[in-house]
Amino acid sequence: MAEPDAATWLACARIPAHRYPTRSAFAEGRMTTRYADLLMDTVSRLTEAEGPDQTWDAAAGVANRIGARALTCGAVMRDSRHVAWVRSSMDASFLEAFSDARLYEVDPIQAGAIAGRVAPRIDVAAALRTETDPRARDLYAMLLEHGFRHYLNHTWIEEASEQTFALACDAHPAELFGRGTERAFSAVSAILSMAMRSPGLVYAEDRAFDAPWSRLSDPERDVLCYLGQGLNSEQIADRLLRPQSEVSLLLDRACRRLGTQRPEQALSLVLVRGGLCL
Repeated sequence: MAEPDAATWLACARIPAHRYPTRSAFAEGRMTTRYADLLMDTVSRLTEAEGPDQTWDAAAGVANRIGARALTCGAVMRDSRHVAWVRSSMDASFLEAFSDARLYEVDPIQAGAIAGRVAPRIDVAAALRTETDPRARDLYAMLLEHGFRHYLNHTWIEEASEQTFALACDAHPAELFGRGTERAFSAVSAILSMAMRSPGLVYAEDRAFDAPWSRLSDPERDVLCYLGQGLNSEQIADRLLRPQSEVSLLLDRACRRLGTQRPEQALSLVLVRGGLCL
C-alpha cells in the first residue's frame, strides 16, 4: 500500500490543504492539551480531598505542577478589610523568620490584599533595586535567598471575603507553563477559590500575621451563632435565658476579641475562618 501523501494526511486531519500546520500551531496544540490536563487534574485532586488539610495539600500540589516553588493563599474580609487567615507552603524556617521579624507589615502582597489592589506580578529583584525602606529590603533579600524571585498573584471574591493566591517562583512565570502560564494560573486559582476552605481555629495566631485571632468563649460563640440564624439581641436573650444586657455585653466582647466594629462583622469573620457552624 502506498504511503499517504501530505494532502491525504491534511484531509484526514481536517486541515485545509492550503494551510500546512506551522511549528507555532503544533506548540499551541500542545499548550491546549497541557492546559486542559492541568484543569482536569486540579478538579480531580480537589474532588478527592477531604477536609481543609487535604484540600490545601491538593492546592499546593497543583502549584508545584505548574512549576512554582510555593503557594500562599489568604483571605481578607470585604467589610472590615481584616486578614481572616493565611496559609503557605513555604518552608517553615522562612515563615518563622518572616513572622518573628514582622515582615508581613511590609509585605506588598498582604498590603495589596488589604487595600483591595494586589499587583498581578512582582519581580522581587527589581523591587529590591528600587526599595528604600530597610525592612522591605530585608524582606526582598530574604525572598531572593530562598529562591522566590517572582510572584504571580490572583484575587477572587468569595461571598464575605476576598481570597488572594500567590505563586512564588524561581524562574520568570512565563517560563513555568509556557506562554499560557498566567491564563493557566488564573483558571486554576478560580477553581481553588471555590474549593479552598479556611484552616480552622486550630492554627496559631501568626496564621493571620498579627490580625486578631483570639478564641471566643462558649457564650460568645453561642450569641454569634444565634445572630447568624437571624435572631436579634432580645430573641437571643429569650433563647439563652439571659438578660438582654448580658447578650449585648457578650456581642461587644466578641467584637473586641476579633477586632471588629459590629457583631455582624465578627460573625462574618468567624464563619470565614471556619470557627462556627450555623
